Amino acid sequence: MRWLARWALGFRAEGLGLAEALPHAGRYLAKQALGQRAAEPGVEAWLRAGPPAPRPPGPPLARLGLLGDLMWTRGLPVRPDPAVRAAFAACDALIGNLETPLDPAARVPHRLPDHRRYNSRAADLLGAFDGRLRAASLANNHALDQGPAGLRRTAEALAAAGVLPVGTRDRPTARLPVAGLELGLAAAGWGLNAPDPDPPVVVLPGLARARRAADVDLGPARAAAAALATADLRVLLLHWGHEFEAFPTAAQTELAEALADMGWDLIAGSHPHEPQPLRALPRPGRPPAWVAFSLGNAVSAMPGRRAGTGWLLPVDLWRSPAGVAALPAPPVAWRNRRAGGAHVLDGGLEVGRHGWGV
Repeated sequence: MRWLARWALGFRAEGLGLAEALPHAGRYLAKQALGQRAAEPGVEAWLRAGPPAPRPPGPPLARLGLLGDLMWTRGLPVRPDPAVRAAFAACDALIGNLETPLDPAARVPHRLPDHRRYNSRAADLLGAFDGRLRAASLANNHALDQGPAGLRRTAEALAAAGVLPVGTRDRPTARLPVAGLELGLAAAGWGLNAPDPDPPVVVLPGLARARRAADVDLGPARAAAAALATADLRVLLLHWGHEFEAFPTAAQTELAEALADMGWDLIAGSHPHEPQPLRALPRPGRPPAWVAFSLGNAVSAMPGRRAGTGWLLPVDLWRSPAGVAALPAPPVAWRNRRAGGAHVLDGGLEVGRHGWGV
């Protein structure tokens, strides 16, 4: 039976069209229920080899909060409990991946199969962050769940709420002022659920099923890094990896090093729907870069214990002679659950080994 489990848990849907993926629905559900806990050869050793990152002297200038996937809630308003709300309030700015349209012209699904085409109300989702959500990536596989017009209306809904949309063809990058610093933001992903030869969001061709870094066209990331060269800190929101897996792939570790060499200071990952480890990346003469491969689901009605766990990674920022230094603090975790007429972020969870080093 062990071979059967390996076969079921080895399924990866990224980059497959619906017709190709549909015969594997059972394998997908098995992976969602059980998770994939094994790392590819060499990945755990690479994660442990991260350099030390000492805390700079003095108090930080700002605290940035990195969130994972902000998904659909079946029409329920999101209510953080006091501990989670306090964690949000301790950050000067929150940024994350918006993996649901906020299309006021479309229906908000309340029952299965609501996962086929996501949609949420902006007030339900964005109100949970008390105005501290300052930017959100739209470069993910659900960007066109309500079509190109829905993507446009989602960007408009974000802007109306004071949230910078980033990662679309029209807005591949953005600049965010935070406590006297200018953060340069960009976003990219592996693609869309429905293949599109001319996607309206930023895609890194080859990323969906890459087995090595050379399989991926990093041109869009390179162009974004160049466009943000004058920013104090460059942050890349990257929708990558494989769903329900606890570790990045070997190709992702190679890509992380290439992106750090390119000038990205923070790489915040999403898409696997569960947290994965993070690591410092050395850069001679400069503060280390950091990659958080996946921050799990910040807000989601997705079933499954791991898929229902939310994450906030606080990152403290200092100025130094060599540039702005970033140092992650221990993450904060919570559970997504329904309580009456609200979608509650229920705090008090302990952070396990996955998602915070190894």
